[in-house]
Amino acid sequence: VATVDFGSAVNAAGATQILKMDIYTAQGDTATNRPVVIFCFGGSFVGGARTSSELVSFATSLAKRGYVCASIDYRVAASAFDLLQEEKMVKVVFGAVQDGKAAIRYFRKDARNGNALGIDSTQVFIGGTSAGGILAINLAYVDDVNKLTTTWQTWAAQIGGLEGNSGNPGYCSQPDGVFSFAGAVGDTSYIDANDVPFYSCHATGDQTVQYGYGKPINGLAPVYLYGSGDIETRMTNLGIYNSVDTYSGADHPPLNGTNMATTTANLSTFLFNILDCNPNNLKHADQQSCKNSTIIPGDTVSGIARLNHDNDLTVYPNPANN
Repeated sequence: VATVDFGSAVNAAGATQILKMDIYTAQGDTATNRPVVIFCFGGSFVGGARTSSELVSFATSLAKRGYVCASIDYRVAASAFDLLQEEKMVKVVFGAVQDGKAAIRYFRKDARNGNALGIDSTQVFIGGTSAGGILAINLAYVDDVNKLTTTWQTWAAQIGGLEGNSGNPGYCSQPDGVFSFAGAVGDTSYIDANDVPFYSCHATGDQTVQYGYGKPINGLAPVYLYGSGDIETRMTNLGIYNSVDTYSGADHPPLNGTNMATTTANLSTFLFNILDCNPNNLKHADQQSCKNSTIIPGDTVSGIARLNHDNDLTVYPNPANN
């Protein structure tokens, strides 16, 4: 396990926060095309740490299977009271999304500049626990700011848009798969037919982040989210590969007892099922990806991904020079 700085950004206290990640690699593994799995901690966007015990366990287990894993920092709210105000909550969540994107870009930058980590930059997956799952899911499926309400678009623009300025500009931030342990998404309509596969575990009685549609934090949050059950329905209807472990009770996340072993095994299976090296992988043929990205180190754009299904393109900042 090695700790590195992957970026920096201004946090809720107005100070510049150095963003760190712990990178897990298998001892003696000299392969140069290993897939990457990025983990994001839980803590209701007000606390938590990248050394969270369940993330250490998952990262260690997957590193032993040959993945390069990382558990990352991201910015959180200055106070729990901030999460009771819609504008502050939205800005905190999308600020965290920006940090997750910077982490993805860090690996693609390394791959393009010597590949010291020995990764396959077309196989990068991200997920996390609770708030970390919310971060990852919205990172993956809010791939166009126009999917947000006009008000949320305004708030996102005020903090630097979807990509932000947390580090490693000029590289694609699109993940190739996403997972969560009791996470949720702002709206299932964000998910398109060519979006990346999804894995989750979630308890049906969870009140911190509901399994279905509802307000998180026991109904105290000012927004409604769609939990794993609704995400599963949306993805199944669209024909996207997904796997959800549904548990009874109200544990958040449901990782107690044998559930931890089950989740570890099923997360591993999910990832194997979407690896390019698996000839029977379950990805969509037109799945969004960064494979055809033509970003050159030093470019001042935030990222370009070629989409097989259409020719939509967003360029920012706007206006721009050169």
